[in-house]
Amino acid sequence: SDLLDEPETSDARVRAALRLLMALTMPAARICPPLCTFIAAKQVNLSLEHGHGGASPYGYMAYAWMAARVLRRYDEAYEVGELALEMNERAGQDELSCRLRLVLGAHISVFTKHLLSSLDLFKEAHEAGLRAGDPSYVAQTCVHTALVRLGLGDECAAVRAEVDESLALVTLGRDELALAALTGVRRALDDLMSTTAPVGASRAPEPVIDEATAAYEEKISAPAYSAVALIHYALRQQVCFLVEDYEGALRMGSLAEAKMQGRVDDHLATEVFFYTCLTLLSPAVSRGRQLTPVSVPSYRDRLAAWAERCPDNYRHKHLLVRAESARAAGEELAAMKLYDQAIEAAKVNGFVRDEALASELCAKFHLASGRERIAHVYMTDAHEAYLRWGATAKVRQLSRKYPHLVARTTLFGQASRPPEAAPPASTQRPSLDALALLRASRALHGELVLERLFERLLRVLRDITGARRAVLLLARDGALSVEAELAADAEGVRLDAAMPLECASDLAAGVIQHVAQTQQPVLLASAAADERFAQDPYLLEAGPRSILCLAMTHQGRLTGVLYAESDAGAGAFRAGQLEPCGLLASQAAVAVNNALRHREVQSAASDLRRCNEALAAEVARLTEELRASNRDAESPWSELRRCSDAR
Repeated sequence: SDLLDEPETSDARVRAALRLLMALTMPAARICPPLCTFIAAKQVNLSLEHGHGGASPYGYMAYAWMAARVLRRYDEAYEVGELALEMNERAGQDELSCRLRLVLGAHISVFTKHLLSSLDLFKEAHEAGLRAGDPSYVAQTCVHTALVRLGLGDECAAVRAEVDESLALVTLGRDELALAALTGVRRALDDLMSTTAPVGASRAPEPVIDEATAAYEEKISAPAYSAVALIHYALRQQVCFLVEDYEGALRMGSLAEAKMQGRVDDHLATEVFFYTCLTLLSPAVSRGRQLTPVSVPSYRDRLAAWAERCPDNYRHKHLLVRAESARAAGEELAAMKLYDQAIEAAKVNGFVRDEALASELCAKFHLASGRERIAHVYMTDAHEAYLRWGATAKVRQLSRKYPHLVARTTLFGQASRPPEAAPPASTQRPSLDALALLRASRALHGELVLERLFERLLRVLRDITGARRAVLLLARDGALSVEAELAADAEGVRLDAAMPLECASDLAAGVIQHVAQTQQPVLLASAAADERFAQDPYLLEAGPRSILCLAMTHQGRLTGVLYAESDAGAGAFRAGQLEPCGLLASQAAVAVNNALRHREVQSAASDLRRCNEALAAEVARLTEELRASNRDAESPWSELRRCSDAR
């Protein structure tokens, strides 16, 4: 608080020096890290000695970054970073908001807060950067957002769609580094989502090395692309490990570490340590190498330190490495306990990819020890988690390599009957719910126009439930609003222009609020008979009816609510519909978030184009004024020269 009350400097030279040092910080961080440390310290010292200038908040944030990167004093770094944000807010400098939030989210909060906090900072940074016209830092927020979402294990198709949107925006800004980085992320996602494995293959398809890949790797080998190369090699290391190309994972990990040059200052760098540990401990590698006793402890110790500092992000990773270490050392009882702890920690903190990976490694451990029935349980869990993540290549690999372990999973996550118990082929027929939901899945993920998305979603909900009426509500600024409605006899969806729930007298508001608060579904066979909602005005007036209401959530956050009702009598909706409708609600949450994001990006791109056009016009005007001024200034001198020549 004392620093916040420091006076402003009146020395124009100090202000200019602070702005110059701010401009040098990011290039120095990429090219000469020791110089970046000096620059950060110099900015802080200037502010302390002479008073604060406009660029002082960035100096404090740069110092916080160096405190985390060099000294590993993460808590202190986060406090200084928060101070820098508040200082900038007091100064009302929107032009620095993007840069400050990007540095705090990418390089500091990943070691102190859940990764979701970083995503929040990136979203705020992105919006501030668009307002301030800072395309370079906006592009960096796009890159870090994609990397953190991959680390969290967000659904691959959703991340891929967002990366495509970001590529379109970054292309407008002509940021070659960000363009190359996002291209690398998209390549990794394409490998994970590949469906080209040959029939009967026991391994997922390995990352393709074609002419385009070779050209890409040649491009990012230039010194200026060092940070991009780190992203590329780190992501390829992950893909190689997941498809069981352990030699490739070792090679990619080594290349990534070379690009890191000992620096670990973002989440991706911690992933390199994590996957290098797992690769060295894998039976295929440790049997033929003597690297484990020497190399693993140093990586494991770093993971332990991060896990202690920020258990939300790193405890499950450290537990999984410890489980693999115990397995390699023959400590079976310890390994069993550690695997279970790792799976549970990943699940609790929302890391779907790591939950799947821990379940798979645990299944392999039990299988190697002859416990096939136990392995079956864990491998089925792994298969289901990879399915949720959307890693099609991995799902196909497990199904083909371990057909005796992986229960055939239906669309709703339930194990199907074994082949010998299945009815004859002529009598097998997928349920109408499943067919409708398959169509919905394809349609929802590909639709980015909100109005069309709302219509498709409500039609599917009506079709699979038989509802007389289906309604979609979205959570906006902490309140629910009615966005769209589809009645059984209506030809099209009615859009309600975000009408607040409180103003909707023809909905069971009590039921909807209950679902929004608890995020648990409600199925009422006879709505008026349920004591929880006996005083709901709509239910009292409308009489008995069946109601089905579900929360749309993404990453634990409420996106909206799906509401269906029927007056066909009590029990119009069945308990068996809860699971498919729940899956539909989850898919809808992702699709709606993507569509909202698409609308924001389109608006931002339009604003950016207008700004560029206005800037070009202003530059042309100023250029013409300068030429006119030069002509006016030249006239007296020309006359003076003529007079001088005449003498």
